[in-house]
Amino acid sequence: MQIKSVIIILTLIGSLVAQERVRTRLETEREHRLQNFQSWFHSNGGLTGSLIPTWIAGHGYTVVAKNDIDQGQAMAFVPEQLFLGPSAAANSKIGHIISHLPAPEQAQLFLMVESVNKSSFYAPYIAMLPDHFDTPLFWTKDEAMDLLGLDLLERFVQLRQELRGAFLRLERDVIGRHPHRFPPAAVTYERYLWAYAVVRSRAFGNYTLMPLLDLLNHHPASRLAPTQTQEPRPGDVLIADRPVRAGEQGFGFYGCKGDAELVANYGFALGPRRNPFDVVTLPLALDLDRTPLTASLKYVLAKALGLSPERQDFDLLVDVAPPTAVTYLALAAVDDAHGDAAARLAAQGLLA
Repeated sequence: MQIKSVIIILTLIGSLVAQERVRTRLETEREHRLQNFQSWFHSNGGLTGSLIPTWIAGHGYTVVAKNDIDQGQAMAFVPEQLFLGPSAAANSKIGHIISHLPAPEQAQLFLMVESVNKSSFYAPYIAMLPDHFDTPLFWTKDEAMDLLGLDLLERFVQLRQELRGAFLRLERDVIGRHPHRFPPAAVTYERYLWAYAVVRSRAFGNYTLMPLLDLLNHHPASRLAPTQTQEPRPGDVLIADRPVRAGEQGFGFYGCKGDAELVANYGFALGPRRNPFDVVTLPLALDLDRTPLTASLKYVLAKALGLSPERQDFDLLVDVAPPTAVTYLALAAVDDAHGDAAARLAAQGLLA
């Protein structure tokens, strides 16, 4: 009995030691990537100013304030020469080959090629990009079952089909015709999906990646966004939209997106009652067959309000119902016994 206990204890200790070694190795790798990135960023004209790139568990690579930052203060500057997007792709060795493609595909193909080039100018930045994404695009069939019955599932089934078709066309029309320009490891379908996710989730205007600025995580109350500038040279500057205390994480704003949209595009959700842009779609209909005497009038009134009598979808925010939804519900509730006058009052919002 004692021998078994000793074996169990030794096994547990061995497991804990192995876990600690893995944790230490990962921390060392992250620190190495951060140092390489900052060295590359600064040596090519980037200014981190009041921000420090760092790693935070549960948030990944992000930025925190090095010192207290006042509203309106410049926080960081990224020169154009560090941008990775269609413009950089146009000036690359594959620029003339992909110039006819849509801007997002130019950015994706360029990123795919650079991601396997260990001597790439962008290597320190690409090393900071996520290896994988948690968006539904990458979910297994079992994981996707959580979306059963939602429009989001149908949307991503269709997206996967579209992306498969787009990749096959690129293989046939671009990659296959210029194999010497596209290393095999760079142009797999898996690499294509990865580049698609990177560009769609982290790029700014014109599908352009901006190192450092794309480390900002989302907060619904933030309105922090880069601004184009020519000083001290062409690039984008980040101006504080509010005071930030030293050690506080810097947050950006991904747009007025509810949790479903955040999951779809970025693979995370803020959670119940934490997202002021969270929307639930409520489909309603007037059921005119139930009220044959007032049906014609209710139909006309709904049309006059710009609403569909057969089906009207209303987007409900947290704790907020649009006035038109309340009016529509009042109109639907009017019975033949209430008469035409009640239907008119409902349409005017007087019964709501």
